[in-house]
Amino acid sequence: MARGKSFLFIFYAFLFVTLLFALSLFSSYLFVSGKNRKFALHIFICRHIVFVTLEWVSGCVVFERCLGGGCGFPA
Repeated sequence: MARGKSFLFIFYAFLFVTLLFALSLFSSYLFVSGKNRKFALHIFICRHIVFVTLEWVSGCVVFERCLGGGCGFPA
């Protein structure tokens, strides 16, 4: 059962990152073509915020599991 949940988690993570990458390409296209630069900038900023949040959360999980602390709190 744990193997199935792990595969599903990896699949959804891959799908989410692929969606963010597609949004990045779409915002780049809009910005370069000059069609809607303001909207493209909003997409870029939101995507950046999501990536930074994901990096922080994944760093907390790794720190908590490997070193015994988590999210800046000592073990």
